[in-house]
Amino acid sequence: MPDWTAWVQAAATIVQAATAVVIMLLTRRLAKANDALAKATDSYAKSARDQVDELVTARLATIQPRLHLTAAGHHGAPDPHFIGLVIDADLLNAGMGPAIDVVGRLEHNRLQFSMAMAPQTVPSGQSCTLSFEAQASATDAGGQAMDQAVRLVVEYRDLAGRHWTTLVPARLGFTHLAGATYESPQMSFQMLNETSELAEPSILPWLTAGDRRLQVWSADQ
Repeated sequence: MPDWTAWVQAAATIVQAATAVVIMLLTRRLAKANDALAKATDSYAKSARDQVDELVTARLATIQPRLHLTAAGHHGAPDPHFIGLVIDADLLNAGMGPAIDVVGRLEHNRLQFSMAMAPQTVPSGQSCTLSFEAQASATDAGGQAMDQAVRLVVEYRDLAGRHWTTLVPARLGFTHLAGATYESPQMSFQMLNETSELAEPSILPWLTAGDRRLQVWSADQ
């Protein structure tokens, strides 16, 4: 006579094993589905972030200023050390937005220039003039003539608070006389302007309390 109890126990064991296998397969499939869902979610999130970044970049481009040197000249009554030499730089805002708090400096290895005006705001398509006056000069080292290399540095910000700089190389021509004296100054600026974004401005707004003029700048400051 068959042992039905043993048969039932064996059948129950088989069913339990089959159930465990089915649960394991379902668990693995669910895990893969969750992984796929997570990857899809990350992909959608990244796509959304990229779209937002593109929109922000496009929007910022519509307010970016870009100052470009259009003309330059010099005047004044400089002494034999070029103290009193005045350099004017005309700049056009060829960008889409206004250039705010426009300031500049002329860098030279011996002459120290001051910018004779307060910071300006230049709307898009408009121009401004920055004027610099030589107010100090270092002595010649070993009787050598001063360097001819000059650099105009202009800094400004846009409506979003980003800071920008435009760099313009220039050349100071002159006739070197006996000793540390000079005559016939000539300034020539290159029309090749380099504009880039700044992490933070380097020309500090050091304004005097009296006439609101920028103090004397030198390459050492």
